[in-house]
Amino acid sequence: MEQVKELINLERIIKKAEELGASEAEVILMNTRSREVMGVKDRIDWIIQSDVVRIGFRVVIGRKVAYYGSEVSTQGDAIKALEAAIKIAKVMSEDKYWSGLPSKLSRGGNVLIYDDKIIKLSTDEAANLVFEGLKTLSSKDSLIEPVGLGLNTSEVEYVIANSHGGLIRRLSTLATLYVEAKSRDSGKEGTYSDYVISRSLEGLKFYELISKVKERVIDALRAKPIETRRIYSVFEPKVIAGIIMASFLPAVTADNVQANRSPLKGKIGEQVLNKEVTIIDDPFRPFLYGSKPFDDEGVATRTKEVVSSGILKTFLYDHYTAKKEGRESTGNARRDSPSSRPRPWATNLIINEGNASMEEILKDCKECLLISRTIGHWLSNPVSGQVNATITHGYLIRSGEVVDVVKGVTVSGNIYDMLGKDLDVIGKGLECYMNVCSPAIRVKNITIAGKG
Repeated sequence: MEQVKELINLERIIKKAEELGASEAEVILMNTRSREVMGVKDRIDWIIQSDVVRIGFRVVIGRKVAYYGSEVSTQGDAIKALEAAIKIAKVMSEDKYWSGLPSKLSRGGNVLIYDDKIIKLSTDEAANLVFEGLKTLSSKDSLIEPVGLGLNTSEVEYVIANSHGGLIRRLSTLATLYVEAKSRDSGKEGTYSDYVISRSLEGLKFYELISKVKERVIDALRAKPIETRRIYSVFEPKVIAGIIMASFLPAVTADNVQANRSPLKGKIGEQVLNKEVTIIDDPFRPFLYGSKPFDDEGVATRTKEVVSSGILKTFLYDHYTAKKEGRESTGNARRDSPSSRPRPWATNLIINEGNASMEEILKDCKECLLISRTIGHWLSNPVSGQVNATITHGYLIRSGEVVDVVKGVTVSGNIYDMLGKDLDVIGKGLECYMNVCSPAIRVKNITIAGKG
């Protein structure tokens, strides 16, 4: 990848911003080279490749702050975008909390986020991999028909500079595999889908994911609702990770705490979860989605305990929210795009593992519900911690044996009870939902709303 700092001179742009009246300026260049191969049923449906350079500005005039960005290909394009950002800043209202851009750009340490196997994978090889995956899903003796199989790969260069001097760069790769299949039996409905995101090609576990989807499509043919009840429930790792992202993670970001949108406000040093639960924010796990040596403001990342043995230790701060409290950023600034306002978010939020295997967790159940897939969990309420989701795939277990396959029921609870007084067992083995990684957990007496 041609370095974007060679295409567009960031130091000159910062100088130009000051000449145009900016008291401070921050510029971000992001060069994304991506490829998407999508297979549908028995064919490759499309292959899309792109190479896009985006620029983003945070321009400050006094305490007036503006954000602006666009796609660029030349230094002239960048200057035009800067001029637009300056015009916007001049008409903005003052931000009374503004206290300046980060004064130092630095790295927190080395982290593996670049896999050259992703880059060396040719388009033909990627297409063949997708086609072979479709064939595996729909072998002649299979009852399964592929719906879609997509493989996305990208290489991203992220460069940031600001008025306080210096320039910092990171180069990363990313791969996403999505698999969806359904039953060929026209009289019964059985569907299942899943995905994996990794910064390494090996991390996709290509055929392992396909095998999992095939198995669960067949199981889904006999899925049905169960009666409303309270029941011990086992949440598969990716399921509980998604629930934690929706209901707990927003409550530990400083912007939500400062806006009174977190039930954890004022509880640093208090027991908020079960003493068996430790949660860390770790930007240095190899090839995970949220891993990075510096955050999206150029502040060094570091590993930190958010919860230690159930005790709340820290919130997550970007530079702006930290300065509102007279403290330093924790290196947790995240941007949705180069032109968006940064906000605090986790790098990789990691829930500690226990010692029990999934087999041991289930065998120990007199009766429990294994929850394998949900929808709607993203609508859970982080202000109250209330969890709501619809189970689209689960298993009713008695003494370790599957007695029913379950779908079409809702699960509800509160994340602080689920990870607190009602937590029963923590499993071993992490899986990630985006940048939240968790083992399986077993929770006492979860409310399931079904038939009857």
